[in-house]
Amino acid sequence: MITVGSITDWNSVPHPDDMVSTYSSRGPTLIDGFLKPDLVAPGNRIISLRDPGSTLDSVFGPYPDPEGTGEYTEMSGTTMAAPMVAGTVALMLEGDPELTPATIDARLVGSAEVAPGNTFQRGAGRLSVAGALAEKPVVDSADSPRVLLDGVCCELLVEEIDWGGGWSSVGLWGDLTLWSDGVLWGDVAIWGDGALWSDRVEYGD
Repeated sequence: MITVGSITDWNSVPHPDDMVSTYSSRGPTLIDGFLKPDLVAPGNRIISLRDPGSTLDSVFGPYPDPEGTGEYTEMSGTTMAAPMVAGTVALMLEGDPELTPATIDARLVGSAEVAPGNTFQRGAGRLSVAGALAEKPVVDSADSPRVLLDGVCCELLVEEIDWGGGWSSVGLWGDLTLWSDGVLWGDVAIWGDGALWSDRVEYGD
């Protein structure tokens, strides 16, 4: 399973002005500390087909398109970003119906483009449709790594995972310190009793 965050692209082609949408969830996951989201995709002010009479339609209504057809509506959210990734997956499966979920996940994450924000805001980066379609590696698994707050100093440690097929999670989330099999979770509390992050912890790019 892959988690998709939303990026606001301001309806412009150049990417430098992109930003992670304010409503897009940040990681890591609260209970088990998985690094999320896996990647981000455009999800702000997306125009798509309208479903007249639906609950959402009663809130958002028709998009005022120039032709006045009333067939479209505009919405924002990670629920609008996720179909961008789903459409890419459909194209990937059209090219190779034998692709496994793990390989699909790995190709999506591995081909993601540089995006603004830190790892816990944009994951591995921005969805690249062309990049995902061009990727060739086949992997055994593509689990998201887990994250540990180093209790000694002020580093966030990210689990290193060997996905097989010559791929690992190293480098895909490149701005955090990695830890490997030598470190065990055991009974260690991932987060303290207070806020998730201390003001003294720096974890950005």
